[in-house]
Amino acid sequence: MIMKTRFIPDGKDKLKTLPIHHHQEAEYLYYPITNARCPEGETCVIDGQDVKVGELIGTRRASFFEQPIHATVSGKIVAHEKKYNEYGKLVNFVIVKNDFKYEMHESVYERSDEEIEKLTKEEFIDIVKEMGLVGLGGSAFPTYIKLNTDKEIDVIVANGVECEPHLISDYEVMRNNPGWVIQGLLSRKVRLF
Repeated sequence: MIMKTRFIPDGKDKLKTLPIHHHQEAEYLYYPITNARCPEGETCVIDGQDVKVGELIGTRRASFFEQPIHATVSGKIVAHEKKYNEYGKLVNFVIVKNDFKYEMHESVYERSDEEIEKLTKEEFIDIVKEMGLVGLGGSAFPTYIKLNTDKEIDVIVANGVECEPHLISDYEVMRNNPGWVIQGLLSRKVRLF
């Protein structure tokens, strides 16, 4: 039994007073080929290759699932290098030099509301799996596994609690753009089957 709990300062009060800086136009993007949940992985691109937004550039592997890695910019593969990840572990990265054109890969297309409404639960889950969507809570758990249940999903939890020290991005989004959060939760495009 814990007799006394200590308060450990996390610096969030100070962070909440700082201005928001958007870093959307990075010159180089670094894609780790493995992560904490996926200890194995491989790339399917070579140095010098041009890539587009949404193009498959690699796959991470865990014990019971795979996680595709897609380019988030268009540009050129400039290197495959070992670098330290956010956990201090030396891992392989694919490095893309952003051409700032943001050209979409041929596999990326928009679906109409009517097409989305016609999707079966299985088709929807396959799309989520193919896109490599994962939770943003730190463990990067695949979203398709959460959705692949025989139980009815009738509750959505918008968890804005950041348990990591020094992180305030959820707080800032909710404070500065609450409409985005509400719109996302109320959107007719969000289907729970």
